[in-house]
Amino acid sequence: MRSIIVLGLLAIAGCGPGEPQVYPVSGTLKLADRASPLGCVVELSSQAEATKGMNARGEVGADGSFTLMTMIHGKEKVGAVVGTHKVVVIPPPASSSGGPPPPAIAVKYIDYSTSGLTFEVKPSDTNTFPITLTAK
Repeated sequence: MRSIIVLGLLAIAGCGPGEPQVYPVSGTLKLADRASPLGCVVELSSQAEATKGMNARGEVGADGSFTLMTMIHGKEKVGAVVGTHKVVVIPPPASSSGGPPPPAIAVKYIDYSTSGLTFEVKPSDTNTFPITLTAK
């Protein structure tokens, strides 16, 4: 009996006080010029008062897909917090090894105040966010 109580208390303590719930967010990134979005980063910034500025981010793979992760209390969690988010897309740094140049992303997409991109994360297991960027 005592071990059940101890296990229950440990489980509660592991969740952390007031830790926000995150929900899975995945999507695809397409570029109008058909360049590969490989290595770009999609980042969401929560606009809800309780979680304002809490960011979720994910790197885009060769097929254009991404899955977002949020850092909470020093631990990476799969997903993003509920609510409205501003969105940016950050290109990868230029390769110093002579690899292909990073995709040309319009400057407006790398700044929250000018990107024009938003996404609403819902308390669901199916938050899918397709992004298509216009040419530079």
